[in-house]
Amino acid sequence: MQGFFRKWYVPSNATLTIAGDFEPEQAKALVQKWFGSFPTLPQPSHQKIGAPALTQTVRRELDDSFARLYRIHYAWHSPPRLGGGDIELEVLADVLGSTGWGRLYKALVLEDKSAQSVSAYQGGAGHSGTFHVIVDLKPGQDPVKAELTIRRELEKILREPITDAELKRVIVGTESSFVWGLEDVMGRVERLQYFNHYARDPGYANTYLQRLRAVTPQRVREVANQWLVKPHAEILTKPAAPPAGPPEGTGPRDLALRPSPKGQA
Repeated sequence: MQGFFRKWYVPSNATLTIAGDFEPEQAKALVQKWFGSFPTLPQPSHQKIGAPALTQTVRRELDDSFARLYRIHYAWHSPPRLGGGDIELEVLADVLGSTGWGRLYKALVLEDKSAQSVSAYQGGAGHSGTFHVIVDLKPGQDPVKAELTIRRELEKILREPITDAELKRVIVGTESSFVWGLEDVMGRVERLQYFNHYARDPGYANTYLQRLRAVTPQRVREVANQWLVKPHAEILTKPAAPPAGPPEGTGPRDLALRPSPKGQA
């Protein structure tokens, strides 16, 4: 554990981001004052580690005593954060799961009224990512029918490009969220650190927006056919049956309340 800490938790492997109303030279002097005495250690080499490939789709059905709704959860291995195809899968996730207008949301929540909630997202990380589709069904609904709807919409994505209107809606929404996230100082700090960590470039913002604006419906379809046709995980979680209660006549409700004799508590 000490060796791991000495290798990875060192200044050369950390990012210090400063934002606010300050004079650069004064800030640099303060950084030198408080951090300059830290020992200089070599930056550890970062190895690229790919996600393990599934040879076949894995399907599991789970009973969950804490669950109150039946959940359908599909997950695919996907590219790392800001890697090739990451932005296209983020667009696709919005087209599928956006509240109110996403394809799966409309089909299962608004039209069929069988789902309590629908979500889809591209979870990119440092080495790889995971693309998720999650549906929580209302009590008493047919999960087989819901899965058929999910697969129908996914197959349509693989066959036909998304519409220009859908793409424009996602781009406008993503750009707006990006700009609004820069309003406060902490948002700027987090964005600088985010790009420095994942792109090794704190000034990656313009490149990110250029990549977003360059996405096309056909490109989204190509990326979907690259990742969403591979073996994946299907996790079906259902509420477990409640445990059996105590035998009749032994529970607290069967104990009659009687007044205590005088002088006794």
